Amino acid sequence: MEGEYEIDAKIRQNGNQVVYRVFSKDQIPYSLTRVSIESEDLERFHDPRVLRFFLKSLLEFSHECVRPILEAGFNKEDHYLWVVSDWFEGELLTEQTLAPGDLDSLEAQLEQTLADLGDHAVFLSFDADELLTTRTPDGVLHVLCKINYGRWFQEYGEDFSGKKKVAQDQLKRLFDFLKEKDCSLILEEIPEKKGRSLTMQKKGKNHPESGVDGYWVGRVISVLLLLTCLAGIVWFTLLGEEKANQIEKLERVLEGKGPEQ
Repeated sequence: MEGEYEIDAKIRQNGNQVVYRVFSKDQIPYSLTRVSIESEDLERFHDPRVLRFFLKSLLEFSHECVRPILEAGFNKEDHYLWVVSDWFEGELLTEQTLAPGDLDSLEAQLEQTLADLGDHAVFLSFDADELLTTRTPDGVLHVLCKINYGRWFQEYGEDFSGKKKVAQDQLKRLFDFLKEKDCSLILEEIPEKKGRSLTMQKKGKNHPESGVDGYWVGRVISVLLLLTCLAGIVWFTLLGEEKANQIEKLERVLEGKGPEQ
C-alpha cells in the first residue's frame, strides 16, 4: 500500500504526474509516481472491475528495458492513481555525456524494445528527460524506459492496434534531437584541437583576426620576401660587374696603357 512508503524527495513533475523518491520500512529506496485523474474519468476508476483490469494489466507489463512495477493502486479520497517501481541510480538522458558509439548503442536498444513490444510500445515515454541511463563496467551505455502512466490509464483497453507507428515517430524525434546535440558537441571540440576559438571562426572575412585574411596576409608576405631576394641578387650582380670594371682599369694603369678611351 502507498501508506507503507515514506516520501524522501520530490524528483520531478510533468503534467498530471509527480514522481517521488520514497523509502520502505526496510529503508529500501523506490520510485513513487502519482497520476492525477481527470474528473470525467473518476467514475470508471471507482468501479472495482475497471480498476482491477487497469492495475492487473499494468503489473503484468514487463520488459528488460522498462522499469519494473512492484505495486499500484487508486487513492479514492484525493483522486489519483499511484505506482511504485524500483529505484535506479543513473542519469537522465538529457544530463548524460555521450561518448563515441553511445548513439548507436541506444538506438539499437530502443529499436529492439519497440520491436519486442509492438503496438504496446506506444505506452512508453521516449522523452529524453524521462529516459534513465547508466553505464556498465565495460563502458556500454544502457537505457531504461518508463511507462507513460497517464496514457496507460486513459487509453489501455481501447483499440490501439497500429499504434506502433506513433512510437516509431516518437523514437525518430528523440534521435533527431540526440544527433543534433551530438553534432553540436563535436563542433565545440574541433576549435580546441586546432587551437582556435569558435568565435574566431565565425568572424567575417574582413576581420583582422579572420582565418581568411590571415591566409592572404601570409601569401603577400611570402611574395614580398621573394621580391626582396630577387632584388638582392640583381644588386649583388651589378655590384660585381662594377668591381670587375674597376679592377680592369687599375690593371691597365699599372701596365702603362693608360685608361681606356
